[in-house]
Amino acid sequence: MNGQNGVRTPAKLLLIVVLVVGGAALAGGALFQWTGPRPDPVSPASAPAGAVPSPASAPAGAVPLTDLRALVSGPGALTISVLGDSTGDEPGEWVDLWARDLAARGTVTLHFWDAAAGNWDAHPTVYPGPDRSITVWNGSRAGASYGYPLEHLHRIQPSRPSFTVLNFGHNPYPDRADEGAAELLAASDAKWAAPVPAAIVLQNPSLGMWQEQTAGSVSALRGWAPGAGYPVIDVNEAFRARGGLPGLLADDVHPNPAGQRLWADTVRAALG
Repeated sequence: MNGQNGVRTPAKLLLIVVLVVGGAALAGGALFQWTGPRPDPVSPASAPAGAVPSPASAPAGAVPLTDLRALVSGPGALTISVLGDSTGDEPGEWVDLWARDLAARGTVTLHFWDAAAGNWDAHPTVYPGPDRSITVWNGSRAGASYGYPLEHLHRIQPSRPSFTVLNFGHNPYPDRADEGAAELLAASDAKWAAPVPAAIVLQNPSLGMWQEQTAGSVSALRGWAPGAGYPVIDVNEAFRARGGLPGLLADDVHPNPAGQRLWADTVRAALG
């Protein structure tokens, strides 16, 4: 975690090179696949061929964005779990920028996940604010998809979140994006023996060899999330509405500082 202000670190550049070399194998599975025992997945209801399946009923813990905004703007202590990939794992990227914005509502303690240690960095970042405790556990990890937080769920959610923000889609996963999201959220609910509210990020559009992968994930999540009762934060549409996509990206996938600011502003508009 050496990058600042959205600049690619050597580790991320190496990851991109590895992914490009392995591009021909994308359809075959994820680069970081979870091999441990899996919880029972959430089974979506049947749907016509070609349609995105949705569960028969919304999970009991699902809440609309208005309820999540109420949690963010309310007076009580707030704990946010962010589970995601390299688009938000470093200082200067959208999770960090959003945490700085949240300091207007309380003192924010932002924890970064140390992927090398498989645990939390010992020195969190603190953004002083009013007399209210806001804790952000940023479990984002370069190259990760749904399987990574499943494997590390015992540490990557160290306390029950007020809500979770799920931010995946660029990296391949053995299952469809909607199935991966449903499985991870079900595992989180099982860990805490109660439903945990969650919002689903629809990630920024990609270019080049990543365009089809990202578009497919966004399409699957966009079709699934409302029927499952999970609100979406449509970063994908925000980037498209702004226009000039190459000017918002540092490479074919990762947003540059302008793209990260747009991402953080989109999350702030959705959640506060």
